[in-house]
Amino acid sequence: APLDRAVATKQVDYFPPSRYDIPKPDGTYDVRYWEASHAPVFDANGNLSFIIQKTTDVTERELAKLAAVASENKFRFMAETLPQLVFTLNPDGKVTYLNQRWADYSGVSTEELMDNGWGKILDPENIESITKKWKEGFEKGQDIQLELRKRNKDGQYRWFLCKCQPMHGEDGNIIMWAGSCTD
Repeated sequence: APLDRAVATKQVDYFPPSRYDIPKPDGTYDVRYWEASHAPVFDANGNLSFIIQKTTDVTERELAKLAAVASENKFRFMAETLPQLVFTLNPDGKVTYLNQRWADYSGVSTEELMDNGWGKILDPENIESITKKWKEGFEKGQDIQLELRKRNKDGQYRWFLCKCQPMHGEDGNIIMWAGSCTD
């Protein structure tokens, strides 16, 4: 099929990475991943002369992708099983993740909460002081800790201890924030 597509489109066609294990003399297998490109080559009149197939061993890249997916799955499992409201933010303070407990507690979807729906669950009397404290922490790049009241799905407010701290990259810049709120 990749060869046929290269002929039909007259453009390079890429065969996606495929696992191709190589048998070893001891009866085990060496796990390998390969990908191929098929490049049509034309003569001076624009007629297809031949197709060059280039196969590349992409095992390291594919194993790194699988490891990243496994790591992400472990993080999500951990975050979903903790009894706290867990969240992550980008370096600018925009929410990038909320565990399901946020929606279960508040009755507001995580999508809506991530889209600045905080006003629906925070005690209106404290929003100004909460906003000030968060802004100060982000501007200084310092840990944030505060006690605040959040509305549950039944309309009642409960006190939470919220903690958030920055994660720094090798260059010292903040690459994300992680935090939790505990009832």
